[in-house]
Amino acid sequence: MLTRPEGRSPRQPRKRSDPEQPEITFGWEAFGDMVREARPLLAREHAEVQTDKRFVFDPDWERFFGWSQAGSMDVWTVRADGVLIGYASVLFMPCLYSRELFMANVQTPYLVPEWRLGRLGMEMLDTLEAALRERSVQMVDFVIDTGSRVHKLLERKGYAAAEVTRRKFL
Repeated sequence: MLTRPEGRSPRQPRKRSDPEQPEITFGWEAFGDMVREARPLLAREHAEVQTDKRFVFDPDWERFFGWSQAGSMDVWTVRADGVLIGYASVLFMPCLYSRELFMANVQTPYLVPEWRLGRLGMEMLDTLEAALRERSVQMVDFVIDTGSRVHKLLERKGYAAAEVTRRKFL
């Protein structure tokens, strides 16, 4: 795993001429192109956020690949010197309740903990939002665990809690 250089504050601006600072890149990637690299991060995310033992980590890989191949899903990635350090799976669809709206459903954006200092998380969300606008998305819903710190970032960006999902295992 790529880590920040010792003694460096993540709040310092990155300088292109500074060889100690990794190059941070953001962009769309097809699920099939990045899934092998993402699998350990997906498992790490699940272990970090899922507290209910009944919610077993067992992704429906076939459905993910199907959505990706159909053009309904892409992954927004964050890389440091080419190494995957964060992602957000995004489903694209017309809104079920208003066919005039094209929407995106963002599934739990994740940034590995050692990269959460500074503004990188906010930069990830800012660049994702700009990329969604470029794809003519008009409405964005985020699916985030109740205790996630991402809620604070989204509130700062003007997102409101439009609905509440309640869950019960039967």
